[in-house]
Amino acid sequence: MKKLYTSLLILATLSLNAQVIENPGFEEWENLANGNPEPVNWSSTQSADPEGLANLAPQVLFKDETDPHSGTFSLRLKNVSVPFVGIVSNGIATNGRVYANVNPDLAYTQTTVSDPKWYTECTTRPDSLVGYYKYAPQGEDFTFIQALLHTGSGGKLPDANSTGWVALAEFEGPNETISEWTRFSTPFNYLNDDTPEYILFNISSGNRTSAVAGSQGWYDDLELVYNVVGLDENIANDLLNVYARDQHIVIDMRKFGAGEVFDLEIYSVIGQLILSDQAISGYTKELRVETGGVYICTLKGKDGLILTKKVFVE
Repeated sequence: MKKLYTSLLILATLSLNAQVIENPGFEEWENLANGNPEPVNWSSTQSADPEGLANLAPQVLFKDETDPHSGTFSLRLKNVSVPFVGIVSNGIATNGRVYANVNPDLAYTQTTVSDPKWYTECTTRPDSLVGYYKYAPQGEDFTFIQALLHTGSGGKLPDANSTGWVALAEFEGPNETISEWTRFSTPFNYLNDDTPEYILFNISSGNRTSAVAGSQGWYDDLELVYNVVGLDENIANDLLNVYARDQHIVIDMRKFGAGEVFDLEIYSVIGQLILSDQAISGYTKELRVETGGVYICTLKGKDGLILTKKVFVE
């Protein structure tokens, strides 16, 4: 089996923390003080503020290993009735913090920068949010997923004043049972030209303040997708993945928006052209190489964007 190591050429400086969703496949988990699990860097009503309400909140977030889309685990959310206050606790997961209230209209989630657990930095402008889900509704319920790009340390959802908002992506699932993993994709709608500082996610198994008890949703493999046209070269190089499989060099452009055609050239380390072809953003391209060694892969877009990666094959 050949081993492959990938690195950028010196000319391509990476922005390493540019577009990462923390724990996007819900593979890492930790237990709360009451023994219930939450995904690392994600939270629910049981770790909400104020703690008095959090201690009374039912468990709505679950670690599920019966049928993940990939890996070992997926996230399961369930709406649960709270009889003593006469409300339904919406199954919710957020990378921020839940600020609970017995009146669902007054509850919200928020980026809180005082603790790394409650925020995720993001200084790029993605095109869309994608992921996979299954759903089992009750009544007229539906799943609802949001991603908010914002500036400032207190971006929240919902927010009537849209304080610090840069862009919002929202996915509203259909009111129907979805028993197989289904891909969703929803665009970011940009409100201004500001550079965001943080991204706040909300995933819920019910219709916000009108959730129906018993509705359940399963979620896995969230990802930010970027439209390659006009994308900064450093960020584009960060999104490009080049690796080897058997005797093939694999050019993986699935993190880009689909449909942009690139001219692809593969050179030896001494500058000899070995292969030339085309690659389409949003997809994966495989090219066979006859011998091991060092190869330089260059992709040129029609808008002048040039991506370069060097691969070592042993």
